[in-house]
Amino acid sequence: MENILSFFEDATELFWVIDQNYRLVYGNKSFFISYENYYGSLLHKGDDILKAIPSDTEHYNFWKNNYEKAFLFKQYASELPKTDPFFRQRTRFDFRLIESLSKFVCVRAIFLDAETGEFNYNSFIDNTEFTLNIDEEGNILRISPAVKNILGYISDWMEGKTIIELLHPEERDILRNFFRSNESMEATWCRIRDFSGKYFWCNIQMAAFGKLQAERKYVITINKLQKTPADSFVPDTNVLQVIAEAQSQFIKTSKSKHCFDTCLSYFQEEGIAPFSFIAALDWEGTEPSLKVVSQNGNWIFSKEDSFKKLLKLMAEKSYDIQKGIINKLHQEINNAFPVNFEKTGFLMYLLLQKSEIIGVLVTSDMVPGNGEAPFVNPKVIYFRQLFVSILSSSRFIKSANIALHKLAVSKDELQSLVTSLDDIILEVNTLFTIVNVWCNDASILSIPKEMMIGKKISEVKGERLGGKFEEAIQEVLDSESAHSIEYMDPLGNKIEWFSAKMNLVRMFNGEKRVSILIQDITQRKEAESIIEETLKKEKELNLMKSKMITSVSHEFRTPLATIVSSTELLEMQMKKDYGNLNPRSEELLANIYDESERISDMLRSFLVMGRFEENQLPFKPKETDIPALIRRIIKTRFDTKYGEGKIKMKMVNQPRLVYVDPSLVWHIFSNLISNAIKYSPSESLVTVELQFLSDEWLLIVKDKGIGIPDEEQQHIFQSFYRAGNSDQHGGYGLGLAIVDRFVRMHHGSIEVNSTLGKGSVFTIHFHYNITMHEKN
Repeated sequence: MENILSFFEDATELFWVIDQNYRLVYGNKSFFISYENYYGSLLHKGDDILKAIPSDTEHYNFWKNNYEKAFLFKQYASELPKTDPFFRQRTRFDFRLIESLSKFVCVRAIFLDAETGEFNYNSFIDNTEFTLNIDEEGNILRISPAVKNILGYISDWMEGKTIIELLHPEERDILRNFFRSNESMEATWCRIRDFSGKYFWCNIQMAAFGKLQAERKYVITINKLQKTPADSFVPDTNVLQVIAEAQSQFIKTSKSKHCFDTCLSYFQEEGIAPFSFIAALDWEGTEPSLKVVSQNGNWIFSKEDSFKKLLKLMAEKSYDIQKGIINKLHQEINNAFPVNFEKTGFLMYLLLQKSEIIGVLVTSDMVPGNGEAPFVNPKVIYFRQLFVSILSSSRFIKSANIALHKLAVSKDELQSLVTSLDDIILEVNTLFTIVNVWCNDASILSIPKEMMIGKKISEVKGERLGGKFEEAIQEVLDSESAHSIEYMDPLGNKIEWFSAKMNLVRMFNGEKRVSILIQDITQRKEAESIIEETLKKEKELNLMKSKMITSVSHEFRTPLATIVSSTELLEMQMKKDYGNLNPRSEELLANIYDESERISDMLRSFLVMGRFEENQLPFKPKETDIPALIRRIIKTRFDTKYGEGKIKMKMVNQPRLVYVDPSLVWHIFSNLISNAIKYSPSESLVTVELQFLSDEWLLIVKDKGIGIPDEEQQHIFQSFYRAGNSDQHGGYGLGLAIVDRFVRMHHGSIEVNSTLGKGSVFTIHFHYNITMHEKN
């Protein structure tokens, strides 16, 4: 249950769980803060939740009566009366009964939204972006409702308008060029006008769909977190490069400290902050504490505990600000807070996830004097969203690892339970009389075995349960086949679960008897429940990891695109200023483009794998001219980069229309060809062969590259696996994993034949009609 409750830890709503004795089992952060704020006392796990409320008040009776009703009904809701002295805002309390080994009641407080007049059950959802569909003329076909929160427009009013009208006049030609481009994805900085007429800098990203130019439609995504006033800070190439480096480090290592060190070092080198640190906000009971994750610069104070005092001071200030956020007090939380410590000024920037403070960024000039804080730096503010993203991801990874460890411990305990069972064996004749009893532990018998022999099974097990036994025994005698039942049997003051496995026994004289193996399956029943819950949690964790990878990949694509576009502008400006570039400059620019493309391919692979793991990857097979599709991929994907003639195409037998998903085949073929070229000498050719047989068609890719060691060929389709001889070549071990999954989605199969140092042959078997194959 702890793993499930951890998902409510960061919720803005109050959430708590009590047992039948009104003792607190769990409370999230918002609950502890509000409890202290309302009642003026601290509450800990295991305490009586009613202890701070006078028992002779209506407020006490309200809670006690509602808790009692909650234990009687599975679901119950109530509101605090307006006459109650503790009433501050109309709030609905949802009570839910949880029955496990014991009974618990979980309570969730939902506040009334004053604007909508409805109780807001969606506070966990945070709209971070909005999307709009447009045609080639820029007319808005559809727009998400989130546009109202970001730009102030109503979505229904926007439909039918043109996106060109919203852009700053200087940016309109940029978008028109997008429409003329054949690229499927672009991104750039643009100024967009909101409802009040004010322009904002927004980083927008556009995807194009449709084969023919006349059929093209576009989807534009605007990230709410990237929205910046047009007269404020816009990042330069250095800032974006530092951010990209930090993000890359986090992808590779999942360690937040290295990423933060990179950024704080940049602050010091650029003179932004001679001293700075990032600290995560944790809770020890109801007391907040700051734990330093990264620090840069010299601490000038000589006292050993001075830094601890500063952390304590800032933790208390964060606690006060958090209480104000929960109580919806008007306060500016997006700028920095000045802190005077030992006559030295510090600036504390809040790291907020939704409306919760998860950490702080602190900067200082470290100049003792009057305690004046340094000025707020827009560059630091721009880095803040990166810090929030990495810090929240680190918290998630840590909690996920803890949960996985607990799951492993649960499995070990389960194995111990299953292997410690005791058995009882009864032998019964055709009259349902017990003839023999075998049992090594007499303590598990309801009566001594000497007294059981000679009695009917109904006399020992009772009339109801005995009748169930007699029906099962009779079925074994009639059918002469095995049969089993499961039942509950009271032993002392508790109910135990047992299974009775019955088999026919023929005696030497021809008499029929039934042997009954009775096993205590109480632990098995409990173990089955644990296994089911374990698998459920494991599935949830895998889904969360996949979503995190997808989310992080999306976040990195915009800065990467910005780096590429900025490099292109830099190259154009250098050529304009200096004419032809020298070889060294061309080499450096080529390195930037190559590395950017490599990271872009990696992010695309992460996104594809994430969508596959979340079962969100559409599968839309249709009749396809496969030779034409393969030629188009070669021309658009590889001829422009490697030149015509690099890939040789062959066909065996007359081509036929096949039933495939063209977009998935695009990924399959592109990954195989990319690997063939990457691991082959630059002068060698790659051969593609299509064979159309009677009941299947084959896609074969041959290369003359480095080959794959025999002992590693069985592992190459696993995610993130790379052969030992491929270290000198770039890659992340996702290409063949994607190929394998997409082939299996087509009900096909893939095989590899490779010789070390001579090359590899990948053969994929496809069926002509997937629908007919599924029916067969």
